[in-house]
Amino acid sequence: MLSNTIICSYAHCPRFFVPLKNKNDTDIETVFSRFDYKDAIILKCDIEGSEYDIIEQITRYSPRINMLIVEFHWINQSKYQENFIQAVKKLEKNFKIIHIHGNNYDSQSSTGLPNVLEITFANIKYVPDKIEYNYEFPINDLDFPNDPFEKDLKLSFKRYN
Repeated sequence: MLSNTIICSYAHCPRFFVPLKNKNDTDIETVFSRFDYKDAIILKCDIEGSEYDIIEQITRYSPRINMLIVEFHWINQSKYQENFIQAVKKLEKNFKIIHIHGNNYDSQSSTGLPNVLEITFANIKYVPDKIEYNYEFPINDLDFPNDPFEKDLKLSFKRYN
């Protein structure tokens, strides 16, 4: 099965606004209207903080999205922490987190949480019942630092039953 990849990048796509502000802006509904309903979609969002504004639209189109990759910004800043938590909770109703990577272009808090976090989600219809989880990131030979001149950010999670 071939997939269409929609890359929503701050530098490569029209600006995302909800609601639309002018004719050069776009939203998820406009982007999805360009694809046949049967198309398999991989959606990548790197839109410099506007990802929080389109989470509701993404959840409406979740049956059409096979994989979702979101770069969440400013999660260490107190005014964005709740937005980040709520966004992930909403997405987890239709998707499962399958990968996580800290972006080393930005800072890391004293708790180890990066200010910019890349999370890959798979639609729950494709996630097997039994999953083998990784608890240490980055994963060798899979992850690479965003800034190649700096060390990659290490993330470690505890297993909860």
